[in-house]
Amino acid sequence: MIATLSRYLFRILLALFALASLCVASVYLILDTQRGSDWLLHRGLSLLSPNAEFTSYSGSLARGIQLEGLHIPLDGIDIQLGQLDSSWNLWGVLSGSLAINKLHLDELQIKINASETPTAEPSATPPGPWPSLSLPIAIAIDDLRITQLQLIQGEDIQNIEQISLSAALGLMRSKIKALKIQTTTQRLSLHGRINNTPPYPMDINVDWETSIEEFGPLSGKAQLTGDLRKLQLRHRLNQPALLDSKAEVRLPYRAEQMAIDYREIQLSLNNQWRDFKTSTLTPSEVALQSTGSLTIEGSWQDYQLNLDTAISADHQKVATTPTRTSQITASIAPDTANILNTVFKEPSQFAAKLSGNQLSIVIATLDAKTAVGELAVKGKVNANNFLNNTAASAKQALQWQLAITAKNVDSSSLTPQWPAHLSAKLNSNGHWLGDRYQLSVDIESLNGDFLARAAQASGQIQLSERGQEFKRLKLQLGDNHLQLHGKLAETSSLDWQLDAQNLSQILPQLSGALTSEGSLRGGPLATLFGPLSSATKNTPQINATASATKFQYLAYSIAQADLDAKLSADQSLALNVNAQKLNAGPLSNAEIVLSGTGTLENHKLALTVADRNQQLELNLAGGVGNASTSAKANAKAQTTGTTWRGHIKHLAVNHPLLGPWLSKAPSSLLASANEVQLGDLCLVQEQDTAPASLCTAFAFNDDTIKLDGNIQGLSLNRFSTSLPPGSSLQGKVDSEFNVAGKLDQLTGQFALTAEPILIRYQAGVDEDALEHHASLSANASLKDNQIHSEMEFAIAEVGSMNGTLNTRGLDPSSAIEGSVSSQFDNLLWLGGFFPELEKLDGSLNAELAINGSVAAPALVGAVGLDNLHMQLPAAGLALNSGSATLHLANAGDWQLDAGISSGAGRINLIGQGVFEPGNGPTGKIAISGENFTAVDLTDAKVLISPDINISLAAELIKIRGSLAIPQGNFTLKSLPAQASSVSADEVIISSKSAATAAATRAIDTQVTITLDDSFQFTGYGLSTRFGGKLKIVQKSQTAVQAFGSLSLYDGVYKAYGQDLSIQRGVLLFQGPVDNPGLNITAVREVEPYRVGINIGGFAQDIRSDLFSDPAMPPTDVISMLITGKAPGAMSQSDANQVMNAATSLGISQSKGITNTLQSTFGMDVLNFQGGDSYEESSLVVGKYLTPSIFISYVQNLFTPAGSVQLDYTLSKSLGLKAQSGETQSIDLLYRVEHGKD
Repeated sequence: MIATLSRYLFRILLALFALASLCVASVYLILDTQRGSDWLLHRGLSLLSPNAEFTSYSGSLARGIQLEGLHIPLDGIDIQLGQLDSSWNLWGVLSGSLAINKLHLDELQIKINASETPTAEPSATPPGPWPSLSLPIAIAIDDLRITQLQLIQGEDIQNIEQISLSAALGLMRSKIKALKIQTTTQRLSLHGRINNTPPYPMDINVDWETSIEEFGPLSGKAQLTGDLRKLQLRHRLNQPALLDSKAEVRLPYRAEQMAIDYREIQLSLNNQWRDFKTSTLTPSEVALQSTGSLTIEGSWQDYQLNLDTAISADHQKVATTPTRTSQITASIAPDTANILNTVFKEPSQFAAKLSGNQLSIVIATLDAKTAVGELAVKGKVNANNFLNNTAASAKQALQWQLAITAKNVDSSSLTPQWPAHLSAKLNSNGHWLGDRYQLSVDIESLNGDFLARAAQASGQIQLSERGQEFKRLKLQLGDNHLQLHGKLAETSSLDWQLDAQNLSQILPQLSGALTSEGSLRGGPLATLFGPLSSATKNTPQINATASATKFQYLAYSIAQADLDAKLSADQSLALNVNAQKLNAGPLSNAEIVLSGTGTLENHKLALTVADRNQQLELNLAGGVGNASTSAKANAKAQTTGTTWRGHIKHLAVNHPLLGPWLSKAPSSLLASANEVQLGDLCLVQEQDTAPASLCTAFAFNDDTIKLDGNIQGLSLNRFSTSLPPGSSLQGKVDSEFNVAGKLDQLTGQFALTAEPILIRYQAGVDEDALEHHASLSANASLKDNQIHSEMEFAIAEVGSMNGTLNTRGLDPSSAIEGSVSSQFDNLLWLGGFFPELEKLDGSLNAELAINGSVAAPALVGAVGLDNLHMQLPAAGLALNSGSATLHLANAGDWQLDAGISSGAGRINLIGQGVFEPGNGPTGKIAISGENFTAVDLTDAKVLISPDINISLAAELIKIRGSLAIPQGNFTLKSLPAQASSVSADEVIISSKSAATAAATRAIDTQVTITLDDSFQFTGYGLSTRFGGKLKIVQKSQTAVQAFGSLSLYDGVYKAYGQDLSIQRGVLLFQGPVDNPGLNITAVREVEPYRVGINIGGFAQDIRSDLFSDPAMPPTDVISMLITGKAPGAMSQSDANQVMNAATSLGISQSKGITNTLQSTFGMDVLNFQGGDSYEESSLVVGKYLTPSIFISYVQNLFTPAGSVQLDYTLSKSLGLKAQSGETQSIDLLYRVEHGKD
């Protein structure tokens, strides 16, 4: 039996072994063969995702596989793998471990579809215990590598270049030999050990590197030890500077529950740094250096923070190559660099002691001491309500209560345009959430200076969404004071007083004085513009006065303005405004008077504007209410605001060109925020014949506009006042116009006719008048904002001009097209517009096409003048054979070809360039010619041969070249017997405004003038030929300057009846044209003597020396030079001539000459008396008859005027002066001497 049992047992064991062998063989056939692995892989992927696929496969699951083009689409996630290459030994599992020799994944993309990812519902079941990380078998990973990993979630894309891992995952603990993660700008390297069972004791080391664009490279090392009960972290920042940190984190670890409550985490952090350097690479580099510490102790609900650091600026240039100290580099604006340099030019101290509970912070100390001042802050800030989602907690989400002290804050180096040096004590409290807020600032004191003016402030300001409140607020800046007390709210009560006596202390562009005081009671000002129902219940009561004196801002100025406004509780209004000498825009020294009386519902306004010879008078009567002309408009007025409704009672306009216009009858007027309506308004003007009228009506409502109007019988003679004398226009203008529709779909018509027109010009009383009959018509239609227009101007038997213009819209970018065609067979009709020209004639032809846009129109075509001739009587010229052609191309290109003849010569102009929108023409013009007669008068004739090039730029005109004067003569007439001069203190102001001058292009001129030595000059007794070369220079608005010299040839100077021969004469120009240097020698032969004078210096400061051969005293030389006589043989008249010459020629020996002549004739006084100009110079000859009586004779040296004067001294301080000449006078003189006892 035992044998039988043994035999059955053997058979059972044999069967079990056979079964095991069969199973092993089956697993082998499945896992260790490609066919079996292929089947199992397909089966597994289909279970994972029915749509999973791959492009190629090789290898076996037992020893490793190679896979390409793997795609696994899952719910909420999509996985794509380019290549997989692996190698392992699955049979090692039988020995208790799995060795993965290689696992390479290339081009792995994981796309997470957030919209398809189901949101996990929070579980009410508490989490279970912390899990064990132990594996059933040990796994050794030799080479795991993932390259080109891309993680996509929505628009967020993260690219990881490579992840590599070498690790041993054991049963009790795991060892990470090397874990590396690398991106384009980051690198992380980790190694260490961690237990697989809670609380996971660990010892991990980390190296990291990154690069941030603003700061450059950063790197550091960290060590993490401990477990989930207590973790210790040590970290060192290596780049950009050394920074050591120590932290201990105590976690609320409970083995039975896998959860960490962040509110129970205890943190102890200590950061220490020394010589921490930063650099800011800007045009002005700055480096900052910091030493300090930062500690944080406690939990999220109870923590303390302490900061203590010093920062200073290193003003040495930062090295561009990173050094071992590794500095942070950041590109910031130069202004920021200047601020940092200024604030930290001296070591600055920063200290903070804070304690908090979540977002509720108590500031025990927050101090900053810098080179620009000190700042200290204490108080509380609470934002914990942001963490709560209840409506009650959100009512005051952010609250604060702060005390701020600032000492010696100096902003002059930070904001040089707004320099300030201030100290202040402020208290602030309030709350904020969205559009609900309250801010209160209590200014205990604010003292110092602002804009170099004493500045003070005190009082309280409170701002909220309900209004503003001011409590005893006082502001002072220099001589300017402002006081406010009260509030602006639903019920207002505000008093103010402004006394600004020097506005330039506030803003340099301002000047003058401004004062105001008043009060506001009742409702806010906004109720004046709200629905009337609100206004009547709580109408604001206003009592205000204001005055401006010598007020100016930029180009706007006013000499004096006064305002007095009163609005009572019963809505009664009293308004008076008076302004004198207002300059603004078109107004110049205008006077404005505005007055208003009545109530809000029924008042009258009167406005008068007087500006030189322009006047405006406007009287309005009406009131504020909700009434409107339609139910729709009434509903809108009720909800959006009030409506002013009334009448224009009187309107009068007087313009020097348009003449006086007066309203014919009252016109209704309605105005609100959404609607404007003007009833029939007609202005009439009385004329010699029938009166002219201008009538219009206007309505705007709900983006719809309607405008109608007409002009009837406007006389063109009105415009003759702006034409030159002798010119006139006659005829009448009639016009009708209307526009209606939505602003984007306007339609309308315009028509204008003026005929018959008579253009009349009569050059003089004895001249025959030229008359031309003309007509003008223009028509335009507007449909869907597109304009179609045409115009015709015709002169009978002369020619006409026709034009069309069409637009495809009214926007600035809308395209336009049109044309201009004109042909005039003569130009005689233009003579009256250019009275300086006579016998103007020629022909004018133009063919132009208009294109481009409304904002930038362009012309293409040509304009030509032919057979042009004219006379310029002022220059004695007869110009003929003139022609000009201007060609315009599409791109704004232009070409000019022009020329005209004068005398035997001709000038030609050739140019080309571009018309630039907003800048005018740019390009080049060449002017050339030869022997062109520029002046041909009895006493002057000049021929010129120019060769000049003009360059036109957007902001500058350059003139270069040469101008030759081959022939000419000039005769200068003597000064008139009576001449007046400009006072030395008189200032001539150009009529061109500053704005116009600024808009004019600057001119840069450098032209060389060559004067042929045949040029003859005669004047003031001088007859000579001139010749030489001058370089004329002028830049921008500077005076003309000349450089070079002119020589005098064959000169003879006739003076005092004598002829002086000029042997040498040179005028040297080295700057101002009117003050050349002089080098002239004039001689006279008086047998047996040869006397002469050397004239030097400058034209405005002549210096001369006398000479003679043989040598003689200066008195004899000048006497013989001027009179041909010795001093002893001279008469009184001869002496006057000698004295005149001695002074006017600036002779250095003139004082001795004067003394000699004075003793010769026995005079007590013989001198010269100057004036504001040389024309007022006089010779004074006088003698004391008694010690108290002095009689003198005064003779003007340049005019016949003379007078006899008598001075009589009555006492030391009192005297009489009598004068008899062209005018007679007697004066009482009283003398006061300052500085004497």
